[in-house]
Amino acid sequence: YCDCAAADGYDLCGECGGDDESCSGCTDPDAFNYNDGCFDWENPDEDIDCIEDDGSCEYFPSTFDLLTPANDSTIVFWNENSYDDITITFSWEESTDQNIDDVINYNLVVINDENPDNPVIDMTDLFIDQEFTVPLSFIIDTPWEEDAISFTWEVTAIDNSDADAGEPLYTACNDIFVFYIEYSLDNDDEII
Repeated sequence: YCDCAAADGYDLCGECGGDDESCSGCTDPDAFNYNDGCFDWENPDEDIDCIEDDGSCEYFPSTFDLLTPANDSTIVFWNENSYDDITITFSWEESTDQNIDDVINYNLVVINDENPDNPVIDMTDLFIDQEFTVPLSFIIDTPWEEDAISFTWEVTAIDNSDADAGEPLYTACNDIFVFYIEYSLDNDDEII
């Protein structure tokens, strides 16, 4: 029996003898789980706004930009030696997470636009750093003398939480970039 006539008989949720549980949860509207788990103690199937923050807020990784290869850039090679010597560094800004204990990993996907169903790079959850360098020969099998080949690349930041029904939260880069690889017969062309 609870004597709710006493001033301290009600919890913050208005429940007699309660422990603030029904109205405690994430109160930050920027969080993924804003207002999750709060309910009307008299009608448990009815959700209510959380009024007591219990420290459970989960956040998406922050947005970030791709850096290199720059959007619409062209990588030029002019002989087999340059083909073997050129490396491509994919780099991007750091994504952060308001949950200081969450670790951010990155997924990198590079697609040959002529064959979009088979990515040439599909690295999942492997990167803590914000760059990955590969030889040109990793992107294309052999040198060629035809038109430039178009590639699309993107990165996704993934935290190590299980906030979304046991799955981590993720944020895609702000823009998807395109770059080109081109063979040139003119060895005065610069490698860009």
